[in-house]
Amino acid sequence: MLQVKYIAENKTWVVACRTPLSSERITKLQKEMEQELKLNGDERLIILNYAEII
Repeated sequence: MLQVKYIAENKTWVVACRTPLSSERITKLQKEMEQELKLNGDERLIILNYAEII
């Protein structure tokens, strides 16, 4: 399960996945999320593996 949160103060998208992912899956997820979110030049994307956003 993925959780997505946008932090406006520092223009950062955080994506957390509860289950552990391999490095290949993380890379694939990062590319997919970058395409889906259409990041602006000053926005960042952080992917957290085996984590939860509370």
